[in-house]
Amino acid sequence: MINGIDYYRRYEPVFRHWKIDRLIGEDKAGEIFEISRKAQDGTLCRAAMKTVCIPEADIEFRIQQSGADVAERSREYFDEIVKKIGNECEIMARLGENPNIVMYREHTETRHRNAIGWDIFIRMQPVMTFAEYRNKNGLSENDIIRLGIHICNAVESFHGLGVVHGYIRPDNIFVDEAGNFMLGDSGILKILDEMYSGIAKPGAAVYTPPEIYSGKAFGATVDVYSLGLFLYELLNHGRAPFMPAYPMELKGDDKDRALLVRMNGTALPYPDGTKNKALCDIVLKACAFDPADRFASAAEMKAALEGLADDNSGAAFSPIPVSLPDDGRADIQHEAVGVNGAVASGMTENVGNVAGMTVDGIHIDGISDGGASSGEVSVGADLTGDKRGAPKKAKNGNKSRMVWAVPIAFLLAVLVVLLLLWVFSRKNDDESGQVSDILVSNCSHSETTIEEGKRDGDLIEIKSICVDCGELVGVNVINIKDVCEHTETEVIEGEKKYDKLDWERTDEIRCVTCDTVVDTKTVTGTDICTHTETVVVEGEKQSNGLDWTRVDEKKCVVCEEIIATETVTGRDECKHNDTEVIKGKKNYSGLNWTRTDETKCKVCGEVIDTKTVSGKDECSHSSTKVVQGKKVYSDGVNWTRTDKTVCSKCNTTISTKTVKGTDNCSHKNKRTIYGEKIQTGNNSWKRTNRQECADCGAFLGNFEEFGENECPHLSTYIDQTSAPGYLRTICVDCGKVLDNNFIGNN
Repeated sequence: MINGIDYYRRYEPVFRHWKIDRLIGEDKAGEIFEISRKAQDGTLCRAAMKTVCIPEADIEFRIQQSGADVAERSREYFDEIVKKIGNECEIMARLGENPNIVMYREHTETRHRNAIGWDIFIRMQPVMTFAEYRNKNGLSENDIIRLGIHICNAVESFHGLGVVHGYIRPDNIFVDEAGNFMLGDSGILKILDEMYSGIAKPGAAVYTPPEIYSGKAFGATVDVYSLGLFLYELLNHGRAPFMPAYPMELKGDDKDRALLVRMNGTALPYPDGTKNKALCDIVLKACAFDPADRFASAAEMKAALEGLADDNSGAAFSPIPVSLPDDGRADIQHEAVGVNGAVASGMTENVGNVAGMTVDGIHIDGISDGGASSGEVSVGADLTGDKRGAPKKAKNGNKSRMVWAVPIAFLLAVLVVLLLLWVFSRKNDDESGQVSDILVSNCSHSETTIEEGKRDGDLIEIKSICVDCGELVGVNVINIKDVCEHTETEVIEGEKKYDKLDWERTDEIRCVTCDTVVDTKTVTGTDICTHTETVVVEGEKQSNGLDWTRVDEKKCVVCEEIIATETVTGRDECKHNDTEVIKGKKNYSGLNWTRTDETKCKVCGEVIDTKTVSGKDECSHSSTKVVQGKKVYSDGVNWTRTDKTVCSKCNTTISTKTVKGTDNCSHKNKRTIYGEKIQTGNNSWKRTNRQECADCGAFLGNFEEFGENECPHLSTYIDQTSAPGYLRTICVDCGKVLDNNFIGNN
């Protein structure tokens, strides 16, 4: 419902100290205004305010007229609607962390006075409507690509919460001060749809996907379709598919006809406002009739648009900031110390899942929670090269190494047996955890397995055991932090650092397995102030003479927010040091006069003293004038009057004179002498009237007057044809039915 700026200005200042400046847009929920306030340093702060009126005025009026029971039930119903909108505002606050979703600041709810309903005010970051931005800046092809990327980024956030937005259309798209395109929230619109129609209708018909139009089940790709159709219009001179080509004139039913063609599944033609085939292909894929033929997600569509933006050399494209995933994890490159050049194939449950990682000559091909698993170790291979990097899949890594690891391991094992055939020694581990000796036996140790040894904090022994003889072939010590993939993390909140009520903290995202700080995230916020400590700040006096007014502000000492204002008036005491005499007006009695003079203060205007002064003027009657009296008529034309000779200066009557005269009659006043009426018919008459002058009695002429009397019905006849079964008596002169008798049908 559109109430207008004057309706909402009665609530000023809104949000305690904001002023409503102008209307910047409107949508199905209500109106959007630009509001402003002055900061402490004198700078002007601006924001946007969305208004929602619950319910619409005509509905509210009808409820008021329906009786107390209906009104009370309706009041409870609308109160529940307002609570739902409040919950949606909280969701908007969480979604506001996305740079492409309009950021919520706060909201207030005001119940209608003497009526059923509410006015809701939602303060948002300063934005302009898409239409205003386009009219002001125009829209290039690169802007359209950027718009698509930004709105895809917003839709991703909604889909991440399991919410289908459903209201992607021009009046729900905004632009911030930095030129980022932003998507408005749809929750309030859905609530209003349910309130007024009982059925949620996502979006206007022109942007409705076919599955919703036909009442079928739908998924998240409806948002991809609506965005694609909006981009299609921007590339097609503002016209929907199947509308007459620009610049042909549009007719009244063109829109409905185009909608039916689209909903019948007809393939969309290429938009004719661009020659960029790659961009058109992306848009047509998003607008596919079958949801399975569209982009599977907003992220997939965004990737296609970003690739197109990268291909446009010289394009003015601003990438969107990408936030961390919900768990805060990021890809980490790991390092570890090799196990004497061995290729490890198993690790116990304490190590965690580090499968597929290559660490300084070790390729760990499977570390499970169930204990050690069999594998192969090749001893003595030259694996000292730096093989640190991104994790590799365990399965592929094992196959690539086994091609050469097995034969080399066999040759090296044979060599070791020949060299140490006559020597017997024991193998002991030194304090560093490295292999200090080799146990000599007849076994070639051609097949080995990996077991976990002692664990000291983050350090774990990795033992290589011969499968055939069970002897310890080698031992190495690795740090679990060097090989952990940090698959399970937790957020450890840091200490808040306050600047009054504003705070900032650095949260650590730690791996649950190895306790490594995987990432950090800076979080900011503002605590709600209770205004327990206040101070009154006197405003500047605005003086009008000695009278003055000032506006005092009651401010919170902690957050410096203005809690209340009070207008104070006063008056300074005047010393009357500067005075003047104001002469009054003379009041004459003949030549005698009196006047009242006032002594006034020039500063405050107060009358300090009054003085009555009297005097008499002398007149010589040197200048006179004749004042004609009023004519007194004895008949229509003869008259007399008394003229006065008076002094022009003092207005004294010096002499009088009676004057007589006769006027020429103008016959202005007339009288009519009516003649006798003469009957000219049963109910008509005429008469001849005489007209004379009422002043001089002169004859001015005759005129005839005609008229009608009420018909006496002297002549009648009987009619039985116009109404069968009736005998009607009708007047011959005036045709009036005088009698109507029913005689029956013969």
